[in-house]
Amino acid sequence: MRSDTEYLRLAVEIATESRASGNHPFGALLVGPEGDVLLSSGNTYARDRGVGRAEANVARAAAQQSATSTTRPQANPHMSAWL
Repeated sequence: MRSDTEYLRLAVEIATESRASGNHPFGALLVGPEGDVLLSSGNTYARDRGVGRAEANVARAAAQQSATSTTRPQANPHMSAWL
């Protein structure tokens, strides 16, 4: 299993990619009980023309898949929330 710091680094990478795509710099991961990254998303404002929040994107996808795990949303350069 990865450390929280490693998961946050992954979220920062997603946020960086999101920003490079013209979106806000946010990334989120859904991590399973064994430490596997089940879902991930960056901010999708440019596509959605709405909020496009990364953690909401992951939560919606998880609800569709009925996943039960822990989300680790992250804002670049600081954490925005822990759900």
